[in-house]
Amino acid sequence: MSIPRAGPPHHQRRVQGPPATIIAKAVDASVPPLLLTRAETLAVLRIGETTLFWLARTEKLKPIRIGTRVLFSRAEVARLARHGCSLTAAEKRTAAKRERKASEAA
Repeated sequence: MSIPRAGPPHHQRRVQGPPATIIAKAVDASVPPLLLTRAETLAVLRIGETTLFWLARTEKLKPIRIGTRVLFSRAEVARLARHGCSLTAAEKRTAAKRERKASEAA
């Protein structure tokens, strides 16, 4: 003799959909994301991909890597937008060497 169930079967009670959809429903849409994609970072800072790569390589803007994704902290991007960054003496010397090599090759 089976006992009657009060609710739907267990597989119908679980939340359906991919995890991203579930999280999106749980997070308030009015709250801005904490992490920005490369494209969003480029748009906010109004810079090119080469400059963004340089900022990440020199750790002036530290990337957050999640799997193969590269994201940037909204707070770090805002800090960089407010205060900017400058070249160190070593970076200036390297840039000058590259410019001399480029002018000699031309």
